[in-house]
Amino acid sequence: MGLGTCGLYVSFGKKRSVVGHEHLSPKPQKFVSDVFESSSSDSTILWSSKSPNDRNFVTEKEFRHQRSFSQGNIYKPPRNYLISGRSSDANQADRNMVTEKKFSHQRSFSQGNCYETPQNNLAPRRASDANQAAEQGLGSGRCHHYGRGNIIKGLNSIPRPKHPASVEEFNNLGNMKYRKGCFKEAIPLYDKAIALSPQNAAFHTNKAAALISLGRLTKAVEQCLKAIKCDPSCSRAHYKLGTLCARFGQVDDARWHFKLSGKNIGSEIMQRLLRIEAHYVNTNKARKVKDWGGVLRESTLCIEAGVDASNQLVALKAEALLKLQRIEEAFELVNAATHSEESRVTKPSKGTSCLLIIETKLNLYLGRFEKGVKSAEKAVDTDSTRKSLKWLKKSRGAANARKSGNDFYKDRRYLEACTMYGQGLQYAPTNTVLLCDRAACRSKLGQWEMAIDDCNAALRERPSYHKALVWRAHSYARLRRWEDSLKDYSALSKEFPGDEFIASSLDQVQMELKAQAGRFSSLKPIVEINI
Repeated sequence: MGLGTCGLYVSFGKKRSVVGHEHLSPKPQKFVSDVFESSSSDSTILWSSKSPNDRNFVTEKEFRHQRSFSQGNIYKPPRNYLISGRSSDANQADRNMVTEKKFSHQRSFSQGNCYETPQNNLAPRRASDANQAAEQGLGSGRCHHYGRGNIIKGLNSIPRPKHPASVEEFNNLGNMKYRKGCFKEAIPLYDKAIALSPQNAAFHTNKAAALISLGRLTKAVEQCLKAIKCDPSCSRAHYKLGTLCARFGQVDDARWHFKLSGKNIGSEIMQRLLRIEAHYVNTNKARKVKDWGGVLRESTLCIEAGVDASNQLVALKAEALLKLQRIEEAFELVNAATHSEESRVTKPSKGTSCLLIIETKLNLYLGRFEKGVKSAEKAVDTDSTRKSLKWLKKSRGAANARKSGNDFYKDRRYLEACTMYGQGLQYAPTNTVLLCDRAACRSKLGQWEMAIDDCNAALRERPSYHKALVWRAHSYARLRRWEDSLKDYSALSKEFPGDEFIASSLDQVQMELKAQAGRFSSLKPIVEINI
């Protein structure tokens, strides 16, 4: 064990630097040597040190070394070491002129681990030094409790967390963002306030107001319910929840929460609730009798009265538009509802399933079978009801049949293609695309009358379906029903004035009519079409 002028190796094999007053720790010199003297009476070790430049200055320090053992370790009582040092040329007089200073050196053992206080954990000589040491977070020499094998400094040197901002401060900051229209920035501030005080109903209500401004109505309902759970008499929460229920078309719930709010609900709000209820009832009545014009009218009035967040009502209106052949309007309405802010941030609900079923119908109606299958699958995932499962089965069956039929048609295997289209019609009997495809196959097979029947069925469901009109005009011409063929080609010519095929077919039919009137037939064959 070797000792220098400014350091010592303790008995545990670890070097500890002694830091004290600046004149007590001179820089070590390479010619300084150490001599140890041991006294058995007081269990001290004397260490004196002296450099050639300063032979009259020798220091002596007393260290108190404490050890405590716990949890099965051997306990040893503390004992003091007086360690003094000198250079090799120091004499006995120098060793007697040492001054003593006490240092505190702590060690505690827990769970078999060793912990040491910081190197500068010194006991100052003066009161001012003691205050300075306390301000710097130095240890005081007292035994502290440590554990888990971590090296921990003195209790006062542990950095304490900053005092968190008050709950009201977060709430006030959120209110400031809300007033400025920064609703997305206000929500995290309200969340922090709620995290610090989760039972405060006002914080939940404030967050609900911000969510309403962002169009996240379902989340706003959840926050209002949490506020009411914290404080059943929260007037603001009941009033906001009543307003939300009215927007969802839940008239009875809206009345109940308006009543619990304790506010004086004006006659205007009550009259609006009555109008909503009446239009909702009329919409369902019209749908039962398949009065699609009435469904469209009543659903529109209901939405204008304030029910702008009900997916079920939007689905009824979209279905009416589909039945009235207003396909583009129906698609716009469904897309606006399914891609809204509300649908992106909330879990799909039963109303969303109704919208997805209408979207499936629209895709099948336009011949987008693969998209129809995806919409039906989403509807089943959202709400696995009998209706959604039925439309999933229909869309898959029709899509698979049409794919196989198209493959056969490309290979000019018209009979097999006709059979596959017929199988698809078993799943969707009124699908205009499948009817027209089968009409094309029957026309290729020379089954003109049957082709005309399929075209008529398709046009009844979709009067503006020009592809079915083309095949019917062609079939009429094959049967030499020139007047009927001329009528269809004339309608197509008005709709597609620049189409060369339609123009040439129309000219040929007109020539045949003239030839028939002159009692002779044109030798020019009927143009075969490939669509």
